[in-house]
Order: sequence, then structure tokens, then C-alpha cells
Amino acid sequence: MGSNGVNHYDEEPDFSAEHPYFGIGTYGTSKPDGFTAQIGLGNTKQLVGDVEVERKLANAKIGHEFSLKKVSAMADAELMSVSGKVGPVDAKVGLSVKTGAAIGTDGLEAKVLGTGFTLGKRISVSFLGSEIGFSLF
Repeated sequence: MGSNGVNHYDEEPDFSAEHPYFGIGTYGTSKPDGFTAQIGLGNTKQLVGDVEVERKLANAKIGHEFSLKKVSAMADAELMSVSGKVGPVDAKVGLSVKTGAAIGTDGLEAKVLGTGFTLGKRISVSFLGSEIGFSLF
């Protein structure tokens, strides 16, 4: 919704695209709390009003975090996916082998070969990379 609570579907869409892309880095405050690296052939995002749509083609990502807020280790290789989000509900259709676990102040996540769950501020279930979920906050 717009700032005045009215939907503006006639607005110009917010759009971004990366073809191909590569990124590597660390994050944290005084010392690095985590590491992430990613590479992919294509990624586009579009936002129109309250609706967000993302498309990915052949990508891989690996990362870990060890901080007071979260401990995680995840690796993912994805052939393709299309995801969308409207308000608190999100869905993704794709083929992925995301594997790893995370536990922190936001909740718990566990996945093996793209199949698993998330419990916490966001609740979701996934199967081979396709996923449906919703945010509680």
C-alpha cells in the first residue's frame, strides 16, 4: 500500500536486474560474523504496489554466520525459481538443493536438498526448492 493506505497499482514498477552476477563478502560489526559468496546467470526483481516478484536462473550461494543473534551454515544450488510476495504471504516455485541449518533470534531453519522448514517470525515449508510461507511480524 502507498503511504496513505491506498493501493497504487498504476505506479511505475520498481525493477532491478543482474545478468550475470557474482558477489563475495563478510558482514558483522567490529569483526566479521559471517561470510557469503554467490554467483548466478540471472536475477530480476520487480515491485508493483504491494506485490513483489523475483526470478532467478542458475545460481549458487554459500554462507555461514556465527554471532550472538544467529548461528547458521547453508549451501544452495538452484536451477531456476520464480517467487512472489504479497503482504505476509510468499511462495516460490523452483528446483533447488539448499542444505543447511540456522538457529537464532528470528527462529529455526533446517533444509536438506531443498526440503525442510522454517519456524519463527516466518513459518514455511519447502519441497525440492518450492516453498510456501508467511511472516508473523
